[in-house]
Formats: sequence, structure tokens, C-alpha cells
Amino acid sequence: MKWDDLRPVVVFANRLPCAPGFKFGPRTISDHQFIYVAAGKGTAIIQNRRYEASRGGLFYYGPDIVHTFEADADDPMIVYGLHFKVDGQLPERNQILAGKIQEVTGDYEASIPNRLQIGETGWEQLDIPEHFQAGTTWALHTFERFTELYAANDAIAHVRNRVLLLQFMVQLHGLVMQTNAKETETSDSVMQLVMEKLKENAALPYERKWLREWTSYHENHAARLFQKRFGLSPHAFFIERKMHLAKQWLSTTDMPVSEIAERLHVGTIHYFSRLFKTQTGQTPTAYRQLRHMI
Repeated sequence: MKWDDLRPVVVFANRLPCAPGFKFGPRTISDHQFIYVAAGKGTAIIQNRRYEASRGGLFYYGPDIVHTFEADADDPMIVYGLHFKVDGQLPERNQILAGKIQEVTGDYEASIPNRLQIGETGWEQLDIPEHFQAGTTWALHTFERFTELYAANDAIAHVRNRVLLLQFMVQLHGLVMQTNAKETETSDSVMQLVMEKLKENAALPYERKWLREWTSYHENHAARLFQKRFGLSPHAFFIERKMHLAKQWLSTTDMPVSEIAERLHVGTIHYFSRLFKTQTGQTPTAYRQLRHMI
């Protein structure tokens, strides 16, 4: 959706002080919703993704996305809920637009994308995050105002809520961009560390668990970040560095090819030869002979 096509409508807004252990869900809704945690703590599960819900946390989910929230038994949450449509007619005075809420039992489809994108690709796009730390000042004030205007339920209040939601989206866009820029800078430095570690350990057998140990990220996430940063997977880079070592030893030592294969932990000499030829276009023996020619 383009920004100039955005005509948001606040469908419902409420403040809910949760009782200890209070839970809603698993359920789905027919519209979009933000949940803002004003105080306390608890847990949130969106599809099959689990989050800690704490003060200042903002959650988003769209239509048909299964979600569950549960308040902590000792420090229960106070939450604001905002149901909205991204494009629609403003309600008339005293008209209720509340969407459909459906409780979910048994197994459910957990692969439905939970995304709301506003704007074209690039800097102007807002890809609303499923979970985001929105802070405790401007966000709290905004959700308090959403609730006040919704309760007024008159024509001017509905218009003001539309304007407020547009302002909120613009503010969120700026915060998400700042956060993404910081995360990109951090992840770039972490991925650079991973690259150096892979170079240092190139003679060893590849261990996927390194990605978790060196970054604190899940292995899959670390691998995706590495691929995005350098254009190839950690394992592919690791093999390149292993073959770089092989080329050095073939060029500068008289070490037998079988010993090089053993030191590089690449299995049999036959497998090493195939791997080396795939990477360089030459067999190890041919590469060594060529480097010794004048």
C-alpha cells in the first residue's frame, strides 16, 4: 500500500489492566491490531513465535494471524489495544465498527505472513515489525489519546483518531529506520568477526555451532546475515578459505597432497582433489606443477 492510499480507521481502542495470569487467545481477528505494553510484563505468542512482553513493547498482527497474550502472575501487564483498518470509511457518531474475533482450538496454520508494508521499496517503506520496543513516553501518550478519542465517539474524534494514527505510522517509520540502521551497523561488525574467525579456523572441520557461539544469534539467522553481507554462505566462504590454505601449502611446501588433505580435514585425498578442482579448475598436483614453472 502506498502512503497516499492510506486512509486508516480506528475500529476499537481500549486500556486493559490485566489480572495476574490473565490470558487472551489463541485467537484471530478480522482487522489489524497494535498491542502496547504500558506497564508490567508477560508473554506474547504470535503464530509460533514467542516474545517477552515488557514495558514499552509494541506488538502488531494482522487479519487471521493467531496470537496469544498472557500476563505475568506477579507483575501483570497493563496493555492498550488498538484495532484498525488501513483503508476505510470513518464511522458515524455512536457507530461501532468492532471486527470479528475468533477463538482458535487445536492445530493451526503458522506460516501465514504477518506483514503490513506501507510505501514503496527503499527508505520510504514502513515494514511494520511484529515486535518493537517503542519506548515509554511518546507511545504511551499516543495510545492514551487513541483511547480517549475512541471513547468520545463523535465525528471530530474519529477524524482526529485517523490523523493520530497517520502520525503514529510516520513516527514508527522513523524509529524503525533508526533501529534498522543501528542493527545493520552492529550486524555488519559481528559478521566481520565471523569472517575473521572462519579464516582462523579454516584448517578445522566446519562446525555450524560456531555461528551461535561467535554471534549469540541462532545459526540460521547468523547464516542469513552473513549471506546478505558477503554474498555467500558461511560454509561456502569457509571452503574457499580452506582451499586458499591448500594453495599456499602446495605453492610453498613439499608437503604431500595426502597430508594436505589430512591437515585440512576434508576426508579422502580423492574428495580433496575433486573439491580443489571445483574451486580452482585444476587438480592439486597440476596446480603445484604450474606454480613451480618458470
